[in-house]
Amino acid sequence: MVIVVTAVYGPEKSPIDAKWIAFAVNTVFVFGYTLKIVRPLWTKPRLWAVVSGLVLLHGIIGWAVISSVERIPLLWYVPVDMGEIWTALIAIQLACRRLLPPMDKPGC
Repeated sequence: MVIVVTAVYGPEKSPIDAKWIAFAVNTVFVFGYTLKIVRPLWTKPRLWAVVSGLVLLHGIIGWAVISSVERIPLLWYVPVDMGEIWTALIAIQLACRRLLPPMDKPGC
């Protein structure tokens, strides 16, 4: 809500480039969705160690790529997010040595 109000009524030239805002939203989505899926493992310290390492890696690589590019099309985030979530889930399952239960899907 604050982002929307700031975007509408804020200064014309924001001190923060839109690509960094998109990266921050992307980070929340990727790791929020991953943590939602691995909720049964929240009590495992290994989960939090892996997630911390992945967030750090995500931040370093993201900073390096975004700093060197003028503009990043939002559509590029879709395959990158899918790959990051998939990689995170595999790393978490390997670290915790436990398969995740199947996700509950509503009936069709």
